[in-house]
Amino acid sequence: MSAFATALLQAAMSLLLLVQGNPSIDQATRDNAIKVANQAVQVATSELAERNNVSPVSGPKIKSVNNDNQVVSGQPATIRGLNLSVKGGLTSVYFDGKKIEILRSQESGGEFFVEVSIPNNIMGKYQLYVISDKQKSNIVSIEVTGPDPALKQNLLNIRSQAEIYYVTNNYSYSGLCSDTNIRHFLDIVTSNSPGTPDCKVSTSGQFYAVESQINLRPSGAPSFFCADSSGYQNTRSFSKGKSSSSCVQE
Repeated sequence: MSAFATALLQAAMSLLLLVQGNPSIDQATRDNAIKVANQAVQVATSELAERNNVSPVSGPKIKSVNNDNQVVSGQPATIRGLNLSVKGGLTSVYFDGKKIEILRSQESGGEFFVEVSIPNNIMGKYQLYVISDKQKSNIVSIEVTGPDPALKQNLLNIRSQAEIYYVTNNYSYSGLCSDTNIRHFLDIVTSNSPGTPDCKVSTSGQFYAVESQINLRPSGAPSFFCADSSGYQNTRSFSKGKSSSSCVQE
């Protein structure tokens, strides 16, 4: 191995160790460091291949995770890449330096597809890589968000249940927020939301609104999903307010 390639590889390893050993480093600096380290490894590998007049060894390579490198906490994610041994238990996937469960894997047309289980109750940016046949892949930075679609669906389930309640309660929403079926869905939202969902019925009993803060990406501002008896449903950057039985402010 040439002195140049050795120096590059040592620098790349030192950079990765520095990032991993200092969690206080901001995310932008962390991402740039990992990118530089990967580039250094690639240059060193190519330099060695040129000296030996051979093609670089093809190790496992991650092309994408869920196509856009964004995953949902507690939900499956699909890794797509090249040069992976998907049979015989020769492949392991590491998330934030810890091995995670592989749900299933397959190979098609020279590409590999591995479905993994993303850990629960986390948000932010994390590093993911694959080790296959004792070879380590490139490191990919992925963004983990909360289960927004599930939160929204449960709030919409409340609206469907509310119409049944309205008819069976003498055409009134009074007492809706205390109904057993409604509380069931509110409890599900509570367990997955960064805030406490709000349910409010008007004094007349003819209007109601349900709202919850949803899990946006860490870089985004707080956001709220609101649905009410008028049929309105939308994600906004502001809350309807605890005292309002309508998503739309008058």
